[in-house]
Amino acid sequence: MAAAWNRRFETILAILIALVTVMSAVAAWRAAIAGDAAGNADFDGLSAAISYEEARALNASTSYQQYRAYTRYLLNNTLGDLLWDDGQQASAEEASILRRDRLLAYDQMLIDVDFFESRYINRDGAYDRDRQFDALMADSERNDDLNPLPHFQEADRQYTKSRLQIAMLIFLASALWFFTLAAEIKHVIRYPLATLGLMAMCVAIVGSAAIEFF
Repeated sequence: MAAAWNRRFETILAILIALVTVMSAVAAWRAAIAGDAAGNADFDGLSAAISYEEARALNASTSYQQYRAYTRYLLNNTLGDLLWDDGQQASAEEASILRRDRLLAYDQMLIDVDFFESRYINRDGAYDRDRQFDALMADSERNDDLNPLPHFQEADRQYTKSRLQIAMLIFLASALWFFTLAAEIKHVIRYPLATLGLMAMCVAIVGSAAIEFF
């Protein structure tokens, strides 16, 4: 009877050792998958951060260029008006020169008007560069991924998942050690060792499931 029970017990231990071995391979695989996912998320986050800085630089440059064009437009418009006023009081010869300069100023003003967007001119005549910059950034965010924070948060989550799965490997290794001792030792102590191994295996099973689904 005792011999039959020992054989049955050793068969159970062999099955548990095989099961723990398979579970260890699965846990290592899931840890590797999570590590790869974390690396990819980190890369996506860095790409988004670089794209954000690029977009800020380009949009700031665009808004400043258009603001400068509007400033030139105002300058040439004001200059043309002043030359017109001066021409009304000048001699015929001076009036001809002033007229030529006034036309040049107005021609340049008409060129400048094509290099800024009039919708960003406020009612007081000031050019709202900040509003244009915000609109350009909104367009960039619609077209490209410029928010690195969700990627970095996902990377942290996946890194944590990978570390926890590796921690489950410690419990599985402990279970394998206890089961192996229980299989080798022909003494009543083998049963407490097997129990400890079973407890460690159960912790690893519950822990791995929790890591994956919660």
